[in-house]
Amino acid sequence: MKPNSKYLEIGSWMGLSSIMVAFGLLSNSNFFSKIYCVDPWDVMPEQENFSALLHTTDLYQTFLANITKTKVSKFIKPLRGKSIEIEKTLDPSEKFDIIFIDGEHTFEACYEDIISWLPRLKENGLMIGHDATPESGVDKALKKLEQETDFKYSIIEPPYASYIWQKL
Repeated sequence: MKPNSKYLEIGSWMGLSSIMVAFGLLSNSNFFSKIYCVDPWDVMPEQENFSALLHTTDLYQTFLANITKTKVSKFIKPLRGKSIEIEKTLDPSEKFDIIFIDGEHTFEACYEDIISWLPRLKENGLMIGHDATPESGVDKALKKLEQETDFKYSIIEPPYASYIWQKL
């Protein structure tokens, strides 16, 4: 990322990806960029297989503890709530250099996330996402966007990446 960049992450869960981005900023002496983390920090339907852990853990407090322990909280701005609701609360001129979408993986939620946040992407910015496995909700949302709009994307499949998609 360039100095003074803004990175938006939709779906931060316990903070691992946010921490990794912050470490990347540190390793490149990029001290003035910001990472915006958008998440409701609630149990999502797709996370029910983790239910025992999640119902006894405060995900938001775990996220905050993790970014504090790793000493990267200076870079991170948590925004707690549903993605499309948070987008509406930001200053209309707020734009991002990179938008990473890894929120709720249903067709509806992924489609809404991309549609809502795409206008917030800076010109020549990078929009990427995760979990575009064939026939998943993410995959179906991307296909619908491509059919309905001029949205073009590519998917990086295993073994090179785990179904990461990128807006072209």
